[in-house]
Amino acid sequence: MKIKFKLSLIILLVAVTLITLLYFVYIFNVKKAFVRQIENQLESVAEAKYIDINQFIQRRTYLIRFICSLDMFKTAFERNKFDKDFLRSIDLLDDKFPTVHEISIIDTTGHLLASTRHDSMPSIERLQREAFMLAQKNQIYLGEFSYDEQDKLSFYISSPLYNKDSTMVGVVLANMDGNDLMEIMDDSTGLGKTGETILGERRDSGVIYLVPLRHDRSTTMMYSNDIEGTALNVALLGKSGIAHEVYNYKGKKVYAATRFIQDQEWGLVTQINKEEALKPVKELSDILILLNLFLVIFLTIPAYIIGRYIAKPIEKLTETARRINEGELSERAVIKSGDEIGMLGKAFNEMTGKLEHKIHELDRYAYVISHDLKAPLSSIMPLADFLKEDYKNKPLDADGKEMLDMIKEKSLDMKKLIDGVLKSAREEYKMKEPVKVYDLVHNIVQNLHPPENIEVQITKNLPNTVQYHQVSLIQVFLNLISNAIKYMDKAEGHIVVDCTRQGEYYRFSVSDNGRGIGHEYQNKLFEEFTVAHDDPGISSSGLGLSIVKRIVEENGGNIGVESELGKGSVFYFTVKA
Repeated sequence: MKIKFKLSLIILLVAVTLITLLYFVYIFNVKKAFVRQIENQLESVAEAKYIDINQFIQRRTYLIRFICSLDMFKTAFERNKFDKDFLRSIDLLDDKFPTVHEISIIDTTGHLLASTRHDSMPSIERLQREAFMLAQKNQIYLGEFSYDEQDKLSFYISSPLYNKDSTMVGVVLANMDGNDLMEIMDDSTGLGKTGETILGERRDSGVIYLVPLRHDRSTTMMYSNDIEGTALNVALLGKSGIAHEVYNYKGKKVYAATRFIQDQEWGLVTQINKEEALKPVKELSDILILLNLFLVIFLTIPAYIIGRYIAKPIEKLTETARRINEGELSERAVIKSGDEIGMLGKAFNEMTGKLEHKIHELDRYAYVISHDLKAPLSSIMPLADFLKEDYKNKPLDADGKEMLDMIKEKSLDMKKLIDGVLKSAREEYKMKEPVKVYDLVHNIVQNLHPPENIEVQITKNLPNTVQYHQVSLIQVFLNLISNAIKYMDKAEGHIVVDCTRQGEYYRFSVSDNGRGIGHEYQNKLFEEFTVAHDDPGISSSGLGLSIVKRIVEENGGNIGVESELGKGSVFYFTVKA
């Protein structure tokens, strides 16, 4: 795969990862805020219902106690007269109090003395007993809810009767209209389609629904023993507030607020299905997923453009290297960027130029050698032939020795010539040139683009020029300054490039106020693969300083470091003045 496609893919993957992360963080926070809003709303509704129900109970309690305080009942008990006139006066009470459907009078033995109930209606002996037992404790009975054919709710309520001496003489048991309670429970404003308010009473191990459920009008006085894990069970346990991880009577997860009406031991629940409550969040999530999908598709084009922009100089370098390898030494990489790739391209072109120059020099050397070696060789070969012919059958005389000396002399000439060529080649390899140090360092700092919190100061103490291999000096300063920036851990970083004269040498230094280097690392810092930190967030090969050390020492200088943990470091190296 080409590098531009790899870079495009990496950029796209980073963008997708970032978008996905932002999506999940945003949805999480939106859901959290939305749930908090739902819970606050449920709490408000539950509290309002709780207040309304208590007021309803107080109104009906006040009414039954008011009826019990009427003189007609006290007079009837004093005269022990419960005839037709008394029953007619009770019927008149039904007309006077429209919410009262029927009234029954019970004596102190629990027996029914008089009632406006129709004979065809079911017996209320059980209610009589419960009302009588509570009356003896001066307590109100309120219960036995029912739902008639006209969809109207009613219930029974009782209160003790006292004579003029404040002695209990009987009990009044009345059947009253419960439509006010129905209106309270049926009002589901702000609770959505699945939201409802439930009022229940514990009975044995189960629960009785006191009013019809919003979604099932036939549930009044319906018994259910399957309440484990429901919000109503939480309310009947006496807990008030938000109930977490609970279900409704249909087994659906709900958000719920509970209240416990202590005097009546009723449980009150306001709830809404989680699926419906979180529907806006899901819709928002779906919209964001589509937007993110379109955004990813849209980012594909700029990712490709950016990847191509980054990869193009590298591709040019690769193509130029390929052509140079094929012998086209005049090729140069045209890279106009001012970043590290641009510096690499510049160094590559300089290296290519020197390579071309060296090859031309090698051609020249080959010509010189072939030409200059002809002279000694043209003398050595005839002398060798003369020796072979003249002294084939006789010992070596003075002339023979002279010819041998001439051969030795010509051989030494060849050796000197070869040594000169080799020396010239070695000097060419380490060729030095005047380098403007301040400009070189200034360009390096500009190309590194230090962060805003790091100040890089280049002092005026730097010499105008030094004799050095320019690319090597760039490599030394680039490594030291980039390291000072990379390992800076201070909010206000300060890096100083300075120079002092020490005899025949310039002593250049790069100092910083960064994290510093421990003493245990300083002695081996310039060895290969030495990393003087354990920070997983900073990548390092451990080769940079070893390469810098080799460059400095090959040019006749030395390099060192002075550092203290937490206070910073000073890297210095020397260059012959």
